[in-house]
Amino acid sequence: MFNFEQKKKEEMDSDTNLVKRINKGDTAALTELLKRHYDLIYRVAFNTLNNQQDAEDAAQDVCIALTHKLEKFKGKSKFTTWLYTITINHCRDFIRKSSTSQRTKADYTEVYTFQL
Repeated sequence: MFNFEQKKKEEMDSDTNLVKRINKGDTAALTELLKRHYDLIYRVAFNTLNNQQDAEDAAQDVCIALTHKLEKFKGKSKFTTWLYTITINHCRDFIRKSSTSQRTKADYTEVYTFQL
């Protein structure tokens, strides 16, 4: 009989072991982890940002940031839960920066037009 709980535990252990290997400098483990979870990163980014190009940019940024953030993963939660949180936070920052940039451009355009 197939035990779903055992399968979930094995996957979590596997992710945790990959993180440990990455933190020791194993680049093959990083490649495996990104292959395994890139779809999750992209889906979360796309569902948050509602734009394909922005989602691709955000997903790429998260993948790059993971190389530094993985040191902080303690294994107290599932890796996917931790990764989801990292991705959501990055997307929120992305939205915040985009809206600030848009306001700055609008303010500049308004001032520039007024001076003409």
